Amino acid sequence: MKNQDITSIILAGGQGRRFDHQDKGLVVWQGESFIQHVINRLSPQTAQTIISCNRNIEQYRSLGFPVIEDKRKGFQGPLAGIEAAIDHCNTRYAMIVPCDSPILPENLVDLLYQAINANNAEIALVHDGSREQYLIALWNLEKCHAKLQSYLDSGGQTVKKWYDLCDTVCIDLSSNAELLVNINSQQELDYLTSAHPEIRQRDPGQRKSCDLKALKRPRS
Repeated sequence: MKNQDITSIILAGGQGRRFDHQDKGLVVWQGESFIQHVINRLSPQTAQTIISCNRNIEQYRSLGFPVIEDKRKGFQGPLAGIEAAIDHCNTRYAMIVPCDSPILPENLVDLLYQAINANNAEIALVHDGSREQYLIALWNLEKCHAKLQSYLDSGGQTVKKWYDLCDTVCIDLSSNAELLVNINSQQELDYLTSAHPEIRQRDPGQRKSCDLKALKRPRS
């Protein structure tokens, strides 16, 4: 279900160091670019979509969504991309996702929305059973926007330390961890395509949705 109070921000501003410096958002899988797969999953769930990137600007603009470049120079990481993108949001929340997670759950936004509101939190992110996925998260922009600018102005860059400063909750999606996969190398892409036929299908059936299992995030 589309939530009219949420904007999707798709992060495509990385340098692709582990992928031969390719622009991962434009890597083709199953006939479509990674970022198009992400758009297909997220756009039915949110009111707007913004793409954060720093190269191949015209190719991203051809997808029909606003494209925002970092304000801070020198590839300062995903938080710099988020900072620039949220300046252009007119919704209360932003759904942050990477461009290299092509099979995200189709009810992901709703699960995070439930979690962030039930806990009156600033940020809700997912845990895949092995680790927190820092860049699959819902942010309350009314609470985070100014705080993020201050953090970056002070020299902060790491996402984990930023989340430690915020009121952050985490939802456990370990039972559907395969839907949270992100592709960082050609080897991982080959693995996605060949090793898991239940994942590579365009319609993974019931796996397209997840259940809200638990909340957890101890402070560091």
